[in-house]
Amino acid sequence: MACLPPHRRAALLRRRLDRLTPHTKTTAQEVEAELRQFNEHQIAWDLEEHALGVCAAGTAFIDPLGRDYAISVPVPKTRFEAKREAMIRLLRDAQEQAIAAGSRLKAPPIRSPDGFRGSV
Repeated sequence: MACLPPHRRAALLRRRLDRLTPHTKTTAQEVEAELRQFNEHQIAWDLEEHALGVCAAGTAFIDPLGRDYAISVPVPKTRFEAKREAMIRLLRDAQEQAIAAGSRLKAPPIRSPDGFRGSV
């Protein structure tokens, strides 16, 4: 959601957000606050919001060809705090590698009318 154009993000946030666990963010305001945090740090956290007993770190970005990426690293809650910094390093490394690989390619990005990006 972090890489979507504002009009697509707003459309998604107008829909009902299902509560998957007691920790799930279910209001547009809660999700927007998470997105602001993501924009500042480029890391998103799932603290048992999708499944009880599972936490995750994730990132999203657009490569030089305009392709959207979303990468997450889920771990059991019992190992989350001990693995937190390693997860951040892995996500940042993966992002750097994807961007570097995309920089070596020459195909132009393709943008559809609804704002989604992709390439052939």
